[in-house]
Amino acid sequence: MTKDLQETIKYTLENITPEDNQSNDNTTHKQIRALVQEKLDNNVDKDFTLLEINTAVASMKEMKASGEDRIPSEVYKVRV
Repeated sequence: MTKDLQETIKYTLENITPEDNQSNDNTTHKQIRALVQEKLDNNVDKDFTLLEINTAVASMKEMKASGEDRIPSEVYKVRV
C-alpha cells in the first residue's frame, strides 16, 4: 500500500505501465516508431517550452479527466 498520491503515481508508473521494448514490436509498431522518430523540418514542430507545459498543466481542471487517456490532471500536477 502506498502512503500518498505521489508514491501511488510513482508506483503506478514503475509497475503497471508497459515497458517500451523494441524487440516486441510487430511490423505496424516498427513503422509507427520510424515515423515518430523522423525529425520534421518546419517551424510548426518546435519543442514545447517549460513555460508552455506549466501553463497547460496549470489550466487543467481538477477532478476531471484531461482527455481520452483518462489520466486525471492531478497526476500531471504532482512532481515525482
